[in-house]
Amino acid sequence: MIGIYAKGLNPREATREFFAELFGANLISSALLPARKAGLNQIFPALLSSQDSLDETFPFAPVMPLSTAVQLSKITRFANPTNTVAVLLRPCESRAAVELVKLRQISLDNVLLITRDCPGTVEPETFEEKASDTLPTFADFTEDDLRPVCRMCSYPEAPVADINIGTFGAEGGIILEAKTEKGAEILKHIKLEQELEDTSARDAALKEEKDKRTAYAEKHLAELQKEVASIDNLVKFFAGCINCHNCRSMCPVCYCNECFFDSATFHFEGPRYEEWAARRVVLQMPRDEMLFHLGRMNHIGLSCVGCGMCEQACPHDIKVGQLFTLISTIAQKELDIHAGMSVTDPLPLATFREEEFCQMGEEKV
Repeated sequence: MIGIYAKGLNPREATREFFAELFGANLISSALLPARKAGLNQIFPALLSSQDSLDETFPFAPVMPLSTAVQLSKITRFANPTNTVAVLLRPCESRAAVELVKLRQISLDNVLLITRDCPGTVEPETFEEKASDTLPTFADFTEDDLRPVCRMCSYPEAPVADINIGTFGAEGGIILEAKTEKGAEILKHIKLEQELEDTSARDAALKEEKDKRTAYAEKHLAELQKEVASIDNLVKFFAGCINCHNCRSMCPVCYCNECFFDSATFHFEGPRYEEWAARRVVLQMPRDEMLFHLGRMNHIGLSCVGCGMCEQACPHDIKVGQLFTLISTIAQKELDIHAGMSVTDPLPLATFREEEFCQMGEEKV
């Protein structure tokens, strides 16, 4: 089922109206949506228990301070919600949620997964610079303002959802599309202005957006690959790293309860540092930042959804999200997988066989 909803409203107003209908028909009991922090020009996910607070929500805010997939994990990981929670996700957040479902860190029981088209996001600082009494919209920014990982993203529309809210190809209002039986059952209770029998305008708009991003990604990632094409260049790339681990903390698919890099393996006594310093004359501190990044690439590269939360959290503006996009694109292509496409896809690391990738030079002993 696909149709036009609230044609006379802009996407933000139409989405609020849609959620108000969901609340009003008792189809949901709460909703996780982007909302303005009280008295501030910042947007963060908020769990609403009533439609009365929908005016404070900004479903299409062009900024993503954190991944809502992580917040959905907090709500569902240890016990399913008693009643239906609707969650609004961007495509990269939806794909991260899929990976967390596969890792058993999100349960979709009593969850209505609603996604919305995403034209991209800007850095939080860029967003706040243009905010005043009113918050900026996507139209207030240029293409160059967008985060590079958004300009490279192949998914303007989420591949997994119960219901998608479409804006590409829409001429007023939003396009509601049921993607699952659960979504179709919900939309039976929603009054669409017009069922959409011809989706050619939307298909063309999505294709145009994907082609633009693909062209940018091919050029940008080729340049980045040259930039890190040797060990020396890779060391230079991470030279500003202070080993703060912010990138790991903000990554929605960095899933271990206890990180190896925080373990006692990396707790050393003073004499050990003295020994290293004596051997090298100059011991750079902190240590092991390269090992940390290579370890993370190895660990989550096959689940990386390219959201760029790692890069956004870096205090030294290292292009770590762009590098992870490059590495994960290559690794996922080799295994013919695409992270976040289906909750039933097996985890690659759980199904890897020893005889795989012998062509890479790792002969079985």
